Amino acid sequence: MTTTKLVVCESADGWSLHAPGSTDDEIATGDAPALVDGPWTDDEHVVPAAAYAEARRILAAIEDTTMTRYAMIDSHTGYIWGVEDAPSPVAACAQMDRSVDPSAAESRTYREIAASDSDDHYLVYDASGLSVEVTDGQDEAQIAAVEALPLVTRIAF
Repeated sequence: MTTTKLVVCESADGWSLHAPGSTDDEIATGDAPALVDGPWTDDEHVVPAAAYAEARRILAAIEDTTMTRYAMIDSHTGYIWGVEDAPSPVAACAQMDRSVDPSAAESRTYREIAASDSDDHYLVYDASGLSVEVTDGQDEAQIAAVEALPLVTRIAF
């Protein structure tokens, strides 16, 4: 078992532990959320040993989560909206929307729909075998490469 060095963030009010490699900027913007956090309990400002154990347990659970690479095409425009690694198609769509517009993602409810459903939705493809890097969601060759992948589901938003 390898030992991972957690990133400690200290403030006047308390502490937080973050995944190894988290940067100050990622922590400040919320891109590296705390695994565990808490208030200072004494004047010495010591992070409790139990917090390190809990953070390592959470980190191990996160790393054990099976992630799949998904590509999403907007049903209305036909353009590639994004490519995300996530544990499910719904999580991939929510993650992608949060990266584009956090406020819009918070107001949306994602659900799987049938092919006959006419709601606005994403066509979600299994992009594990994607042979091109998606750099332009409107590029016809990149769209064709995604559409050649297995269609997993449709997610309405």
